Amino acid sequence: MNKRTIRFLALGAIAVLTACQSPPKPESVQSQTMVITASEVSVPVSQSGARGTSIETDKPPQISEPVYEDLWDRIVAGFRLDDHYSHPDVQRELNSYIKNQAYFDRIAHRATPFLYWMVEEVERRQLPTELVLLPIIESAFDPRAVSNQRAVGLWQIVAPTARMLGLQQDWWYDGRRDPIASTTAALDYLETLYDQFDQDWLLALAAYNAGEGNMRQALKHRDEETSFWDLRLPDETQTHVPRLLALADILAHAEHHEIELPEIPNAVYFRVVDPGFQIDLSIAAETADLELAVLRDLNPGYLQWATHPDTQHRILVPIQIASRFETELVSIPQEQRLIWDQYLIQPGDTLSSIARKLDTRVDVLQRVNGLSSTRIIAGRSLLIPRKLPGQQLLLQATAQ
Repeated sequence: MNKRTIRFLALGAIAVLTACQSPPKPESVQSQTMVITASEVSVPVSQSGARGTSIETDKPPQISEPVYEDLWDRIVAGFRLDDHYSHPDVQRELNSYIKNQAYFDRIAHRATPFLYWMVEEVERRQLPTELVLLPIIESAFDPRAVSNQRAVGLWQIVAPTARMLGLQQDWWYDGRRDPIASTTAALDYLETLYDQFDQDWLLALAAYNAGEGNMRQALKHRDEETSFWDLRLPDETQTHVPRLLALADILAHAEHHEIELPEIPNAVYFRVVDPGFQIDLSIAAETADLELAVLRDLNPGYLQWATHPDTQHRILVPIQIASRFETELVSIPQEQRLIWDQYLIQPGDTLSSIARKLDTRVDVLQRVNGLSSTRIIAGRSLLIPRKLPGQQLLLQATAQ
């Protein structure tokens, strides 16, 4: 019996509040945290009386909340769809995961920064914790994943659905790539689908994958005895839901399936910091004393070199440096918050040709340079949004 199993048995079988969709088959080949915030154990059986006398109360003892060291144990304790794990379709999907230890290692690494926050949110809404596994099925927990159908992010949301859910998408920022914004929107949508389709989580998950229209069509002629397993749905959906349940079964019985789940601490990983102004991400990284790549991985919603000029300024940073980062942010002078490149306008240049050449947009150049029209003058310079590291910016030499 391994340490995980012993700890889990000692804590007991607990039903907590919370917890789903279908990724491509797991790839054959391919932290850190702080303060645990699980509820404190509190069993009030008496109160202090006059002169310090202990007076028994008639309050029944409260059952203390379990405290999990490993986030996987907390997730498994909140599973509520386990009645379906034994279905033959689910058992067939187990082969997607069995003997694929590298896949689980990779998933745990990618999920570590965001999974604790997602579990907290799912539990707050009193949903099955199987739902936090859906980004594994959808995107292998890659917030920058893009499917052939142009679905984007952890939850693989297409642009029309994102607009319906109120997720912001523009040149600067894509809410589908933002783990916080996309998770909030996806859980809102799943709750809507759950209410819309008979408060049945399997139907809600199928509708998330196949679309509401396909689900309504599939349910058109069903009777009271018809379940998800009897419906005629797209092949992908018929695989998608069983695969999620199979993954949950693997996590619930990891030792039996000979899978070792890399431990993810059941603790806060990041804090959201809102500077209140647009800031160059390289300056933010330097201020936080983080590598730029690390900061960008925590903030994948930003598509350019800086936070959004108008709406999205928030930055996720590791919890242990958040207080110092907040303090040092306010001391950055306004003129040092953004860095621009310059382009010397050549004869024959137009704003649109410059935008094409430098991989930006006309409206962005107009905004940055305060231009009310597209008219530009050769010999003058334009401020150009910086490129991300690794991208080549074809700038002309600035006039001496």
